[in-house]
Parts: sequence; structure tokens; C-alpha cells
Amino acid sequence: MVEDASNMDTARRPSRIGSVEPGESLRDSVSIEIMPPLKGQGAGTLVEFLEGLGDWRPRFVSVTYHQAEQMEVTSPEGEMRRITRRKKPGSMGICSMIRDRFDLEVLPHVICGGFSRLDSEDYLIDLDYVGMRTLLVIRGDGQMGGPFRPATGGHEHAVDLVEQIMALNRGEYVEEVAEPATTAFRVGVGAYPEVHAEARDLEHDLETLARKERAGASFAITQMFFDNDAYFDFVEAARGVGITMPIIPGLKVVTRRSHVERLPEIFSIRMPPALVEAVASCADDEEVRSIGIDHTLAQASELHQSGVPGVHLFTMNDLDTTKRVVAGLQGGIA
Repeated sequence: MVEDASNMDTARRPSRIGSVEPGESLRDSVSIEIMPPLKGQGAGTLVEFLEGLGDWRPRFVSVTYHQAEQMEVTSPEGEMRRITRRKKPGSMGICSMIRDRFDLEVLPHVICGGFSRLDSEDYLIDLDYVGMRTLLVIRGDGQMGGPFRPATGGHEHAVDLVEQIMALNRGEYVEEVAEPATTAFRVGVGAYPEVHAEARDLEHDLETLARKERAGASFAITQMFFDNDAYFDFVEAARGVGITMPIIPGLKVVTRRSHVERLPEIFSIRMPPALVEAVASCADDEEVRSIGIDHTLAQASELHQSGVPGVHLFTMNDLDTTKRVVAGLQGGIA
């Protein structure tokens, strides 16, 4: 049987994650994050999203993973029972579709939540089989807004999952196997310029990131931030404690008036007073979105000029906003 050459080329070509060529334009250095569709919706909306970007090719596409949730449902007989339901399945399938159909580098998220170590091992084997080579490893959030609790036999921290992946790269499995094969995963992790909500302080957060790098992580993507000084200060502090891996800044567009209150509350981040004031003066959310796009473009331009290893845009699958951001980066799609 002849292998699909295009798929093999995509899997084997050198990764562009975490590096930018000298003189590369801002537009060409931007990557995006997307989410799988809700269960039952099919992949058509994501195909339309990527086709809607026209001839612009993101540097890479990261695809989120959503753990199953415990829910209470009532049967037709009126009995209450708890079930496990995944609202957004299909991350691996979406990654394979994007790579094969659009010839883009894809970065699947791999999370701790909802997985035992054996579950993680099986999922990683599947990712290896379909040719995924670069992963973003994060702990994941707790269920229904509650505190994070690891699955039975699962990892409590992202660094432990990084260590498991590096062990697989050496052919070391949780479950003993005969003639173990090695994998060749490259791992990225999360970073938090304004300190993770559960970290004691910046020093604790930096030590956590340093542990991830020592475990085998080779790049990081940050949580969203709206003040570039937060990113610059964080990177300087990270270098000060010996962290050397590329730290890619993550940006999100404010598109609703509620964002200036909800995002700081959810993600423990700060909003620049000037942005808050500008949003407060808007007549509706369409004006807010225009303000948010301008703010993101200004952030991205300053970051690129400072020599960052790319800019990552959290799109929330919002095609119109993403197109307007890309158009503003350097002409192109309208």
C-alpha cells in the first residue's frame, strides 16, 4: 500500500512553532486557536472558518480539548441519575482533518482532566499513530467552574503529563509492553504572565514553568493578556530564573462590553484602564469589537517589533473578527 505522501510530508516537515525567521512579517508569524464544534454539529463550520480565511495561512492551528462533564439528567420515568457527557468531542479528528485538508501544522491540546495515566497513554498512542508530533500540554480546568480534581490514577499537574510524554519518547510505558516503540513528541505548555489563579505568587509560577522545561517542554504559549508590559516583565523574570524556551504571547480580541469585567474575573488578568474606558463609551458590542480589534492589532505590532517568537490568537471560532484582525495585520483578506 502506498502511503499518502501529503500527510507524511506535513507530519515530518520541521515545526515552525516557537520560531520566526528574520524579517518575517507580522501577518506570517500569527497562529490561531480554535475549538471543536459542539457534539452533533459536524465539522462543516470549522471548514467554513478555515476556508473563510482566504489565502492567509496561520503559522499553526491549535485545537482545544474539552474533558467530559458530570451531569444530572432526569429519565422519562422521572428518575434522576448522573451521566458523563462530552460536549465537544473530536479534537483528534479535527486536527487530522485540518492537517490533511488544509496542509497546516496542527497542535492538539492534551489535558490532565478526565484521564488516568493509562487513558493518557492510549490517547497519546492514537496521536502518534495519526502523525501528530507537537502537543500543547495543559492541566485543564475543573468541572462546572469548580476546583480541579484529577481522575482516578490521573495527573494533578501538567508537568507530570509532560514527564509521561517524555517517557513515551524513550519507549517507557505505564503498562508493560513487549518490544516498546518510541514516540517523537515535541511538547509545549501554558504560561501565565499575570500569574496563574492558583499559584501562590510569581516566584511559584515561574518555578512551575521551569519544572515543565526541565521535564522536557520546548516552548510555551501564554494565557491571554491585554497589557504588553505584563508579557515583557514575565519573560524578563523567566529568563532571570534560567528559563530559555520560547514563550509565545497569546492574544484575544475584546468583542463584548461584558468582556472587560468577565475576563479578569475568570482568568485573573488585568484590563488597561484606557481599554476599559474606551469600551464603556461604546454604543453597542459592534463598536466594542472595533475597539477590541484595534487594541489587539496594536498589541501584536508592538510584540512583533520586539522580536517575539510569533503571536497566538485565541479566535473562539469567530471568523469575522479573525478576518478583520488578519486584514489589519498586513492588508490581504477584507
